[in-house]
Amino acid sequence: MTRNIAGRITRVGDSVSGDVILPTRYAFAPPREMAEHVLEGLGADLPRKVATSQILLAGKNFGCGSARESSAIALKAAGLKAIVAVSFARLFFRNAINQGLLLVECPAVAGSDAPGDGDELVIDLHAQEVRFGNQRHDFLAPPEIILEIVEAGGLVNYGRRLVHSEGGSAPLPNLPRGCAGKAGARTSQSQTP
Repeated sequence: MTRNIAGRITRVGDSVSGDVILPTRYAFAPPREMAEHVLEGLGADLPRKVATSQILLAGKNFGCGSARESSAIALKAAGLKAIVAVSFARLFFRNAINQGLLLVECPAVAGSDAPGDGDELVIDLHAQEVRFGNQRHDFLAPPEIILEIVEAGGLVNYGRRLVHSEGGSAPLPNLPRGCAGKAGARTSQSQTP
């Protein structure tokens, strides 16, 4: 994974819920349509601002409320590479990583002298710092497995890479009988009616 992510930011406040990130009526729309409505509840110009940004800067508890994965899908479809926030709701955090969206918790970057909409920001994963202007703020880098999932483009693609690296024959997990589906159907030793 590239160890630096740089780009223009769009800034939002605290406790932006999943339903504000993407209104429920667009939850099952195609990703491109979701992106057209991302964060529109915070202002009609937000979808356009997000589309021209690479990084979203947020306050506390970003992604709270809804557990729908569509919020993370919409943000990624809008072209975001990363979100820097004071903190994330846990379910949103998992959903975003599953979609291949990098999340960085960096409380210091949200102060009053924080960058504003359109400012440039750099996330340096190697140095574990967020930089803008003359400021540098440290953060704890995500574990390597999370970075690998993000680099792969999400959890499904990461799983595909693992299967491919095993020669296409990675073993199926030990699933209860009947849960593997057609691709991994298991036969019972005794076939009694």
